Order: sequence, then structure tokens, then C-alpha cells
Amino acid sequence: MFGWLKRKAHNKIISSMEDDMNGFIKILKGLDDEDIGATLVGATWVRHNLQAEGQIPPHILTSGPVVDTLACNVSGMKIGRAAKNHQGKDTQFLAGWLMVWLHSIRALGALEVRPLGQELWLELGRGMGHLEQGYEKANEIVGMHLGVDIPRRAVEEATFIPKGLE
Repeated sequence: MFGWLKRKAHNKIISSMEDDMNGFIKILKGLDDEDIGATLVGATWVRHNLQAEGQIPPHILTSGPVVDTLACNVSGMKIGRAAKNHQGKDTQFLAGWLMVWLHSIRALGALEVRPLGQELWLELGRGMGHLEQGYEKANEIVGMHLGVDIPRRAVEEATFIPKGLE
């Protein structure tokens, strides 16, 4: 009986992840390539901050899928809360940048959603040729709303794709 309930709960969680990821991928499909470039640069800046704060353990994004599901689940919950806090505010851009890592970590923690994680990065790949323009756009947004600058190294590091989602 408990096995059945556990499977049912797991399937519900996976279904919810799939719905969220499909919705985010649809949003990305609606962005032009330069906006995707800005998303990549901004998400890179956010990743560095999340790693510095210990919210993304360094090994999660470089080890491949389903290596540390517990760490993926804990990180995903923290990032999901942070993204929710920024939605509907003037920092909504941060929610989108956080969602890149939320969905990537979910895809690394559950094989059922890994194909959607790969689709996510395929869509984000459209911005790889527009990182310079994306940097200018993302940096302007961050400067205007938060009064800080995105480090220039974010442009070079924005080509990083989590292992297993390439």
C-alpha cells in the first residue's frame, strides 16, 4: 500500500515539474535571441551568487544527472522559493534567471524530466551568439533595479551548460 502511495506522489511531483518546465520553455520560445543572451548572462550572474551562498553545491551542475538527488531537491526548493519571491515585483527578471537553474537542477535530479532540461538548454542556446548584447541589456536592468554591475566575466561563463543537459 505504501509503495503505491509513494509512486502516486512521485508521479504527481514529476507531472508538476513537467508542467512548470513546459511553461518556462514556452516563455523562452517567445523571446528573441538577444533577450535569450541577456537571460544567459543574468542567469550566469545568479548562478555565481547562488553558488557563493551555498544554495547550489558546486558538484550538482558538473556531475551529471541523478548523482545527488537529495542536493538537487534541497537546492530546487530554495531556488523555487527565491524565484517566487521575485515574481510580480520589479525584480521579476531575477525570477526568470533563477528559473533557469531551478529547472536545470530539477532535470538533473529526475531522469523523467531530463529531456525537458535538454530542450530548455537547446532553447537557451539561441542566445549564445548574442552574449555581448545580452550583457549590455542584463547589466542595464540590474544596474537600474539593484544598483550593481554584472561582472564582465559573466559573458564568457554564460556558455556553461550543466553536464547531462547539453
